[in-house]
Amino acid sequence: MPKYKYIEKAKKDFPEGLKLQDQYEDFISDTIKKKRYPSALEDCRSVKGILENNFARPAYFIAYLKESEVEVDDLGEYLKSKFQANPNFIEDEESTRRSELRKIIRIYDFLKYKKSHE
Repeated sequence: MPKYKYIEKAKKDFPEGLKLQDQYEDFISDTIKKKRYPSALEDCRSVKGILENNFARPAYFIAYLKESEVEVDDLGEYLKSKFQANPNFIEDEESTRRSELRKIIRIYDFLKYKKSHE
């Protein structure tokens, strides 16, 4: 669940024990870190590049990008288009794809609301 958007607007301190990621790499699994660039990403190291290549699972490949390669506005537009096309698109996906989508939503939340206000 996105949390930085709400933390930014909170008028009270957030609960102790709430796990907060301090850096982009905290969202990326060790498996992805070890194999950062699958061969499919050689020519498209951006959200826009991944979307233009029409990968079947763009969220999967977006998670492989480094922070410097993620344009927050492009990621936001991708997520917005998914929600506009089908507000329940996450629930309509299979389990693996739901996890991928939730991950990039958390990444978007972090980049948009935490990193942009530091």
